[in-house]
Formats: sequence, C-alpha cells, structure tokens
Amino acid sequence: MPFSTLNIKMFGDFSLEYNNKKISDYDNRSKKVWILLAYLVYYRHRAIPKEEIISLLWQNDKKFSDTNNLLKAVFHRLRKFLKTLDLTLSKELISLNKGYFSWNHDIPLKLDIEEFENLCNCGLNTQNSTARLSFFLKAIDIYKGRFLSRINSDFKLLSVSSFFHNLYVRISQQAVLILEHENKYNDVCKICKKGCELDLYNEFFYQHLMKNMAYTDSASDITSVYYNMERLFETSLGTKPSTESVNIFHLATNKSDNKNLSTDDIFSAIKIKDIDGCFFCNYDTFQAIHRFIACSISRSHTLVHTAILSVKDIYGNPLSYRSLCHCNEQIDSLLKNHLRKSDIVCRYNKSDYLLLLLHSTKHNCSKALDRIIYLYKRSYPRSPAVLSYSLNEVNPII
Repeated sequence: MPFSTLNIKMFGDFSLEYNNKKISDYDNRSKKVWILLAYLVYYRHRAIPKEEIISLLWQNDKKFSDTNNLLKAVFHRLRKFLKTLDLTLSKELISLNKGYFSWNHDIPLKLDIEEFENLCNCGLNTQNSTARLSFFLKAIDIYKGRFLSRINSDFKLLSVSSFFHNLYVRISQQAVLILEHENKYNDVCKICKKGCELDLYNEFFYQHLMKNMAYTDSASDITSVYYNMERLFETSLGTKPSTESVNIFHLATNKSDNKNLSTDDIFSAIKIKDIDGCFFCNYDTFQAIHRFIACSISRSHTLVHTAILSVKDIYGNPLSYRSLCHCNEQIDSLLKNHLRKSDIVCRYNKSDYLLLLLHSTKHNCSKALDRIIYLYKRSYPRSPAVLSYSLNEVNPII
C-alpha cells in the first residue's frame, strides 16, 4: 500500500500533517519527544547513533544513570504521537536498529524549510526581477516564524534558526525594494508588517512601512507605527529609533497631511487602544513628564512621589555587567506587571531606576515598592541582586 505525503512544518509551530490529521508541539507539553522528532527530521539523511540523541536530550546529566531506558521510553511516546496520525506511519517512519535511528525515505515528504530554502535560492540566482519577486513572495508566505520557535532553545540547532531568519530578512528586504520600484504600496506594507512582527528591532521594516503607508488608506496609522516602535526600543533596548527613522516618520506624516485627513482620522490615530502595565520611557521623556506634573499639581494639589530603585549586590557594590543585564530583564517585568498604569518608569543607568508614582501618599508608595522587592526575592531567590529605594515628594512649580 503506497504512503500519502507527510507534510512537516518547522517554522513557528512544529507540526506534522498526514491524511488530513495533524499533530503540533502547540498541543503537547512533552518537549523531549518533540526535540527527538525535530532532530530526526532535520538529520534524516543519515543514521543517528543513540548516544548522540542521549547527549542531546540529557546533555550527559549525571542525575540520569539509565539513559538507555529513558530513551526507549521517549521513543515509545514518539510512536504513540505518530499513531494519532496513522498506525502504519508510526511503525514505519522511524526505526531504531543496532543502536542507530533511521528515517524511512520511502514515505513522501513535504518539508517547509526545504521548500523555503529552494525558493530563496531560485530567487537569489535569477536576474529577472519579476521571477525573483515571485520566488521571494512564495518563500515569505512559507516563513511563519523562527525555526522551531517553541523548542529551539533546548537543543543544538540555534545556528540553523539564525540562518533561516537571516535569509528571510534578506529576501524580504529585496522584495520590498522591487515592489517599491513598481509602486505597489499595499504589498510593501503587508511584507513590512510581517517583518515588524517577526524581527522586532529591525528598523528597515518600520521605515519602509511608514514610507509606503503614506500612499495608502492607512496613512492615519503612521503615527501609531512610529510611537509603537519608539516605545518598544525604549523599554527593551534602552535606546531611541535612529535619526533616519525619525526623519522618515516626519516625511511620511507630511505626505499623509496632503490627504486632507478628517478630524476623526486624527483622533483615531492618537487614541490609546491598549495599555500594558506602567509606562516605560527614556530619561528625556521622564524629565518632560516630571516637569509637566510638577506644574500641574500646583493647582490640583495631587500627591506625587519620585522614587529611585537601586540594584546592588549584597555588599552594596555594583553587579557585574552580565548579572545586571539579566536582573534588569527580571525587574522590568515586575515593574510592568505590579505598578499601576498611571506610574512612569525609566532607567537612569544600569543600576538605578527612576519612578514617578502618581496619586499616592508616601506610605502607599513605600508599600508598593516593598511589594516589588518582596516579589523579586520570592521570584528570583538565587539572584545576586539586592533592591533598595529612596522616596521624595515632587514639589509643585508655581
């Protein structure tokens, strides 16, 4: 009996589809089974010794003395997974003989990473821009996210993920330039929006998205695109967008001004659609907000406090750069999740945070910061960081 084609996708979610039945790493938490399957798929053109798999799954962990039986158990669970697709497939697809795993090449296979790479190579090797664009667009459509995004951090194919992602970025950028030459603004926007989602800090996609939105019905959203990028860069990288991005933003908004936007369009563009935790900003923005609040409370008599949250080691000395970067990520997450949406935060330097705490007495501010410190100790008991703070009431400017 001939086999049907097995469809395997490794970009984004890792999934297998056979005769209209599908299994995916999104549905199952058995990570070692999926790692084993992914490794066998990727290296299916050679016999793989079981010692290599044992090293992959347990990394020579001395806690596990009987890894041979553990491997048999994982392989048995893998076959149970495959059984939900097809009983015969589960028995025939992968075999373990004489200490080696082998893939059955008699079963027809359609693999997204192979199709993607072939399309990219065809596009890069042709001189005809129309044919090149056609190959690139098909490849971009196949790329659904980083290679094995759910499990790749757990094993040895990180360099493969980087290779495919860099290739995706390269062909996407070339496709954008070809489409811009043909004045296909909406098509450019579609590619750039996907690029912004899959490569968060690549300014090329934001820049060309803003440029081309100026010629489409989405011109009113240019401001939102720029400020979302600015907020992302400030909170995650502690930097601002480049001067080139700022200039493109102003140029794009000037072009969109010629479209005679209605007042409803303008109000829609500045409307805040969602707020995720407290407001993180850079130091310049923090200073501007601080000045504004100091002026406004002279009339409202609202209580506002400034806090300095410091990160040191147990002896009061600065942490190493590596430890500090890791701690900053943990603290950022805690502040965002446990301060109010009306509070403002910036990093003054790597070891100190500045906070503006609105509408709170000194006692309530202290309680909020004590809670942050408590949660940090509880969540990260092995962290070398010790958090401390000082509070100061904001004086009104009259």
